[in-house]
Amino acid sequence: MPLHIKASTQANKQGEPIFDPVGTNLYIENNLNQLGWNALTIPKQYKFFGKEIDLAKAGLIIENQFSNYPFLLNNTARVEFFFQKGTLLGGEPINLMIIITKSQIFPSSNSSLYYEQAVQQLSALDEIKLFKIPIRVVGLCENINTTSSAIWTEYEKKTARNIVNQNPCQYQIRLGKKNNQYTFHLI
Repeated sequence: MPLHIKASTQANKQGEPIFDPVGTNLYIENNLNQLGWNALTIPKQYKFFGKEIDLAKAGLIIENQFSNYPFLLNNTARVEFFFQKGTLLGGEPINLMIIITKSQIFPSSNSSLYYEQAVQQLSALDEIKLFKIPIRVVGLCENINTTSSAIWTEYEKKTARNIVNQNPCQYQIRLGKKNNQYTFHLI
């Protein structure tokens, strides 16, 4: 999967390449749709939990978590609710939740969730057995000092999903001067 990036609109990162959650979501959804995974509408009586779950198939739920970190617990709690109630979603009981998020090696918007953070939060909550549903966290990551493919996307507006232009490019992630600090370089 190519890395999806866009120009940051945040004041301290204006124009810099950052992780593109919209492009990444679209790529994952399009590819998994071809394998029979589909968005799952939340039943009307639970509309207060949102409109839909990102992807589902045969009792498995996938939530793409690329936005602000508080949404991890929100989405996990709602799936836990459906799991404990035995709610049939798409005609199937929920058996497993898969959370896909990005590693901290990718530059991103402030306050967006990282894989490492998701693992820490869910591990801490597992100490008190808050969630009963089996959860697997999948981290999107990259090898350091390796040239890889990316897609730079320009959108119609700051928060729009309408794509104006996409350009393939290449990048490298390098280890910075401080431990666990990475630098992103377009090539």
